[in-house]
This record gives sequence, structure tokens and C-alpha cells, in this order.
Amino acid sequence: MGIASREAADSCSLFEHGFSAVAVEPAAPDQFLSHLYLPVGEQVLITGDPSAANAHWLRAHYGPGVRVVHCSPRIVLAAIERRFRTLFRERAVRELMDQEPQFSASTVITQGQIAAFAVVAALVGAMLLAAPRDTGTALTAILGGLFFANGAFRVLLLWLGGDPGPAKFASSLPDASLPTYSILVPLYREANVMPALLRSLRALDYPGLLAHEPQKPEN
Repeated sequence: MGIASREAADSCSLFEHGFSAVAVEPAAPDQFLSHLYLPVGEQVLITGDPSAANAHWLRAHYGPGVRVVHCSPRIVLAAIERRFRTLFRERAVRELMDQEPQFSASTVITQGQIAAFAVVAALVGAMLLAAPRDTGTALTAILGGLFFANGAFRVLLLWLGGDPGPAKFASSLPDASLPTYSILVPLYREANVMPALLRSLRALDYPGLLAHEPQKPEN
């Protein structure tokens, strides 16, 4: 291994073991994530994309004299996450609430819904005062119909969920294009279910799936 390669490997090792990168510009992480890089000092970048196009963009943006250290994408993503941890946390908590409040769980009920409920309540109250028996009968029929529709919908979902159906679309995709998922199965003192659980996990038709067996199943 040459001196330059050894220095690059040592630099990547620092970030792999938790060294915090300090960006030299107060930019948002989107640019760093799109080009998979992070400034770590004066004229020094780490990048997880060794392509010629990315190298050309980095040198065009930072100058031809910039030093680009190639690390694994995992190390670069971890460095970006550490650098912008506070911002990522703030985005996770507030971004949907700030940009699309109508879709956020922080908005329990909207002003339009409050107005609609008030109008419906006023109409029902007026109908109860004018014709209490007929209104009560109509409300009972409506509520009964809604209850029946809800039960029928649940039965339909149960029936559709029990039919696996053809997986033509998924099976036509190459394995390399499928996303990576992590399956976390927390167990505590449930060793009796482990054999069946592991058999079910291994039966999943997904490439590269690994099932980790604990050393102490009783825990």
C-alpha cells in the first residue's frame, strides 16, 4: 500500500471510529447527501462516491487543489449524520408540522373540521327539537349502518390480507435494485418461540437476508 493510500485509509478509520467532521461551510446537508461527501478541513473532503463525474463536480465546486479522500459510503453517511445530528432531529420532529401541518399528528383537528362538526351538531339539535322520535330513529339507523359497514370493511381486509396473490412485479426486479431493510425482533425470555420465528424469517423471499441467532436464547 502506498503512502497516499495509507493516509486515506487512516483518515477513513478516524471517521469510522467516531471522529466528528467539522464542515468548513454552514451548508444544509442536502448537497452533501446528494454528492455523498463532507468537507473535513481546509481543502480536504471525504467522499463515498469515487466516480469521475462526482470528482469533477467536487473540484469544480471547491477548486482543483482540493484533496479528496475516498471512504466507504457508510463512513461518509455516518460523518454527515454526526455533523448535522441536531438538524436531522429537528427535521424529524418539526418539518412535517411546519410545511404540511394538515398531515401532521400535531394538528388533532382543523378549523374546517370544527366548523363542520358545529354545523352538523346544530342541525341534529334542531331536528331533535322539531321531531325527536323520527330524528332518533334516523340516527339509530345511520349509526347501525356505519357499524355494519365498518364490520364488512374489516372482513374484506382480512380476506384480502389472507390471499398472498402473485408477486410478478417484485420477482421481475433484479436483486441489486431492491432496497435494504433491517428487521428488528426484540425478544426477552421467549426462547420457546425462537425456532418458529427463525424458520419464518428464513422463509422470506428476499435476497441477502440474514437471520442472527443469539448466543443465549434464554435471554
